[in-house]
Amino acid sequence: MRFRARVLQGIRDYFTSLEFWEAETPLVVPSPGVETHLVAIGCAEGLGGRKMYLSPSPEFQMKRLLAAGSGSIFQIARAFRGDEEGIHHNPEFTMLEWYSVGSDSEALRLEVEGLYTYLVEKLDITAPCEMPPWPRLTIPETFARHAGVTDIFAPAKTMLRQAGLEVPQDITWDEAFFMIFVEKVEPNLTGPLFLMDWPAQMASLSRLKDDDPRFADRFEWFAGGLELGNGFGELRDATEQRQRSEEDLRWRVEHGRPAYPMDEKFLDALSEGMPPVSGIAVGVDRLVMLLARVGDIRRVLSFSFTEL
Repeated sequence: MRFRARVLQGIRDYFTSLEFWEAETPLVVPSPGVETHLVAIGCAEGLGGRKMYLSPSPEFQMKRLLAAGSGSIFQIARAFRGDEEGIHHNPEFTMLEWYSVGSDSEALRLEVEGLYTYLVEKLDITAPCEMPPWPRLTIPETFARHAGVTDIFAPAKTMLRQAGLEVPQDITWDEAFFMIFVEKVEPNLTGPLFLMDWPAQMASLSRLKDDDPRFADRFEWFAGGLELGNGFGELRDATEQRQRSEEDLRWRVEHGRPAYPMDEKFLDALSEGMPPVSGIAVGVDRLVMLLARVGDIRRVLSFSFTEL
């Protein structure tokens, strides 16, 4: 508990040194997002009879602050997701999210490296993995190196055959991509490293790359065998964001998933104008696990879900 408290204080000190403002946004929200993978936790009816949800991420509200002129901000927030359970997961967890105004995704990666360096030095610990700078790898590079997949945009069955995996009769490209990633690529990402250039289909709320729009301006941070963070050059186009959200919502309906409401106030804020910004969400519990050299999330929580 004391080590965790020191990590949290170190995070705040680091962002204060960068002249970020600490934001605080609501835990209970009317829209948790509509991403296809999301399993939100409903909590109560709010004013006007609206169903409310425990926030899975402070992203939408923080971007509304950015559009209102907040400048660079960070937040250490409680977050909730219904499918998060295991030695690396808990349904209630702590998320560090920050947005750097005027920065691109490479500047954001430098901030991640700076945070790690700052914490190791402030905590006066032996670094659990090598110090920065860390490798910048791409999805095509890692699929070729670890799975033998030479074209990540090839048909699903072609990719699976190249990876030496079983080829189901009916499988989508997305399903094949993640099957290869989980079984062949991710086990080799012991890190620390940044995995960049995700296919546009996995853009989520990130912009597409100017020099090759087949890829999203998105990266994931891996260290100690854990995925610690997911960073974006943020999408600012409200029309494109609405189109993506509507596509995700249609997918959820077609696959029998709950149809969560879209956050219209977030989309309105994008329409009004959000400055160029890069942002990342980092799992604080996993970061503490890394720094403390422990392999089970329950060892860095006061009480896990199973202990309540």
